[in-house]
Amino acid sequence: MNSAADNHFEDSYTKILAVFTELGYPQDLIGQWSLPRQDARTLMDILQDCRPRNILEVGTFVGMTTLMMALMSPPDTHIHSIDPNFPLKTEMESMRSKLFDFDTTIKAQDLALQAAQRLGIDNKITFHEGGFSTSNTFASYNTSPSSRISIVGPDICSQYGPFDFIFVDGLHYEDDVFSDISLAAQYILPSKFIAIHDVLGRWGGNVRRALFRFLENHSDYHFSHGHFSKVFESIGLLQRSPWDPGAYHQPIDQEISSGSIIQDKLLSNLAALLVNLFNPSSVVQLGGNIDLSRKIQELGVSEVAAFISTPPETAGGSVPITVFNPQEAVPLEKRYDLCLCLEIMDVVPQEAVDRLLQACVEASDTIIFACSPPGEMGKYQPNNKPLTYWIKRFFEKGYLFHDVIRPVLEPHVEVLYAENYRNSSYLLNIYLVKKDDRLESDLVDKAFLEEIMVSKGRRIEDLELQNLYQKCIIQKDITLEIIDGYENICREFDKIKNYYESIHLFNNKVFSNTIKRAKEIIGGLFQKKE
Repeated sequence: MNSAADNHFEDSYTKILAVFTELGYPQDLIGQWSLPRQDARTLMDILQDCRPRNILEVGTFVGMTTLMMALMSPPDTHIHSIDPNFPLKTEMESMRSKLFDFDTTIKAQDLALQAAQRLGIDNKITFHEGGFSTSNTFASYNTSPSSRISIVGPDICSQYGPFDFIFVDGLHYEDDVFSDISLAAQYILPSKFIAIHDVLGRWGGNVRRALFRFLENHSDYHFSHGHFSKVFESIGLLQRSPWDPGAYHQPIDQEISSGSIIQDKLLSNLAALLVNLFNPSSVVQLGGNIDLSRKIQELGVSEVAAFISTPPETAGGSVPITVFNPQEAVPLEKRYDLCLCLEIMDVVPQEAVDRLLQACVEASDTIIFACSPPGEMGKYQPNNKPLTYWIKRFFEKGYLFHDVIRPVLEPHVEVLYAENYRNSSYLLNIYLVKKDDRLESDLVDKAFLEEIMVSKGRRIEDLELQNLYQKCIIQKDITLEIIDGYENICREFDKIKNYYESIHLFNNKVFSNTIKRAKEIIGGLFQKKE
């Protein structure tokens, strides 16, 4: 935000909190339910640039975000907000919120409407009671199974859509998020945004699993969110094609894009691991930085070759390099014991992916495959896919994914600093992809086996990303503790310094008084002598 927009945000945020306080719901209560301040700021940034006229919000609760959007959008903007609209007591008990001495019998949207009326923006908002795409509620999951609601989303979307901005902040359970996004996607205008809350954080695993499931079958959508290291920001964006790479997407981190998906400190570990596991006599690399191929060659592999899509900045040394056009088939002339496909899938045009997949399976029965999960700003390309996308594509060709590489490297991957963006999801997805002749047997239920592999892949990727987030949280906490400790030491040092300065001043004063007294005594002696 620029300073004017920032002031507008702060004024709006403060004004809304003041209205809730007037209604008997002070800031410490509203803070339990409202969008965190930083996420609200991010959402308003997007809104200020998009300037939508027809907004859909999934999940009103007491309306903090609804009111912010109404205050900070153009006068002709209208917001349709959908919520179960339970009494606050029902919602708060199901969320384990603290109950205080105030009226909890009021319904959530009724409180939001009262606030909107006091702010003079109720004409910009229509509240709809019910479920968007699911009859489940937070209460039905946690405290009261019978607290289910009628689904109103399809009718509202049909009557008031399509929308030029949708904010999804409803239930954060995987199936419900998936259902909400799937319905919202049918009613968002091309190139417009669906914003989703809690794509990082405690609920991040659930929300991202749903998003990745959606992306598996919707290649016309692109997903982005902040760095995992930005642990207090959790707004994600789905954008329908045509994709605008300049909108709300930080540029690719050049330190990463100009290097390898495998950071320098891991190359020796990975090269030794591959030679030990497979004892290859021949290795071919498709795309990416050829430093790994050099390392493997140094370990005694006699035949190493590299096919890359852009000429190298430096010579490949003793590794022969063939430059190929991604729009054409890779000019392979033989099969190899091992194929490395480490980062090229992240950067080639989508239409080249099929040719590269075919090149991998023509190159070897044993493939080391690495890709970036979609989402993390500054780390991904528009055609990044969930792990399950690649699992399905290789499965069609008779290959299975095995998670045997990444666990060995894991102890060597550290989140050195929470703000060090190089420690990112870019390091996570590296797998063994192995041809399995048993898939050709009629005795194998391929559909069932693929379902198992996909389900396992989803969970592995989810756990790895959530683990990365937790590492960032821990490192952030450690960093803050170090800063606090440093500040405490500084404060103690200042105290000691002030103490010694006081002593010094005292000693100077004593010394000065002693000299003065000595002079007086000596002077007195001379006077007596005279």
